[in-house]
Amino acid sequence: MMRRYIGLRRCAVVISAAAACVLMNDCRASRKRPAATLPGEQARLSDAMTAVPARLQPPALLSLQLHRIVQEYRHSDSDSGMDADSSFNGTLDSAALFLSSRLFGESDAERIVNELNAVVFDRWGMAFDNDRNNLQYLFPHCAVAGKRGSCVGMSLLYLLLAEKTGLPLHGVLAPSHFFVRYDDGKTRLNIETLRKGECMSEAWYRQRYGITDTVLYPLRNLTAQEVVAVVHYNLGTICLNRRLYDAAAVYLRHAVSVMPYFCEARGNLALALDGQGESATALELLQALREKHPSLDHIDRNVASLQLKCCAYGDALESFTSACCLSPADAEAHYGRAAALYQLKRTEEAAAACETALALRPGYREARELMGRIAE
Repeated sequence: MMRRYIGLRRCAVVISAAAACVLMNDCRASRKRPAATLPGEQARLSDAMTAVPARLQPPALLSLQLHRIVQEYRHSDSDSGMDADSSFNGTLDSAALFLSSRLFGESDAERIVNELNAVVFDRWGMAFDNDRNNLQYLFPHCAVAGKRGSCVGMSLLYLLLAEKTGLPLHGVLAPSHFFVRYDDGKTRLNIETLRKGECMSEAWYRQRYGITDTVLYPLRNLTAQEVVAVVHYNLGTICLNRRLYDAAAVYLRHAVSVMPYFCEARGNLALALDGQGESATALELLQALREKHPSLDHIDRNVASLQLKCCAYGDALESFTSACCLSPADAEAHYGRAAALYQLKRTEEAAAACETALALRPGYREARELMGRIAE
């Protein structure tokens, strides 16, 4: 999962960011043992899938929705160099046939997960990469081609294999993270791609990602539409980091429309709106988020930054002061408080706040510049 500058206490990925399962009832591949593999069988399977008219294909299929995102992104101005994913179908088909043969009649959850891990990490040679701003690690077809993927990209490989084999796998959102869960109604195994598919307990996720709000971060199974919303969130955040604010706003709005409780998506949407010059709208969005979730990390500082930008200096001072009380070691919060005090012509207090920011971060250029203006 990705997060930009909004310092939200992760629901995500995060991400995280955000009880149902992936909708496979109408599109599940047969678990019956396949006939002996005939020459060209994989090609016929792929051809049969692509020959189905789009209007007859179930809209909930994760693979179709991901393909649509890839096609839209490739034809946008944001990145015309994105590779097509057409050849990826054959790779998935081959792996699905292999898994179906290996797992025919198998009911042991641990063995099923081990076989999935063998495909992803041994057959495909995948490795986890924490470069969250690399688009190649997000989309499954690019990840397989480069043998590296983010937590979302790696998890999508499992979910796509599950869609083709009928395995009960589901995406799960943790703060700034995304993983896969095997859940057949009797056995639940959390598959952690950061650890080569090792099965981790929910307690491990709650401790590692600091999950204390189980309402905001329930670690539940996501629907296929919610998984796609997580992809949109990550794609929007990559665009945000590249200052492609219009594209970022489109993707993040989609994520929020599907997952209105996804705090990271709401926070980054506010940043995209601010980048588009809609600072007042962004401020309203963040204020609503703070009202509903006042304990979110750095939410006061982010609200205060937009209040400062909108010239609401008194409100900004109040919000920055609250941020400093909650996070006394946050140099940016102290600098923001100094900036608000300076605008309110309370220069002595502004200088003191600047000194605190510089004590916390000696090389803080903006704080030094503000101190220079105060001394003039």
